[in-house]
Amino acid sequence: MKLSLVTLGFGNAVLFRALWRSKLDHWDHAGSGFGRAQAMLSVAIWLRCRRSAG
Repeated sequence: MKLSLVTLGFGNAVLFRALWRSKLDHWDHAGSGFGRAQAMLSVAIWLRCRRSAG
């Protein structure tokens, strides 16, 4: 379970970087709703990984 969450987290991070690279410099003013949701999903995945570690 944990390995699949880590893989999902890395995959999401790579996809996020590829999709939003051009907007990262102006993220505070130009971040889209989908991009922000994807970032929140990434945080949730990493928190879940940490929780399942114990």
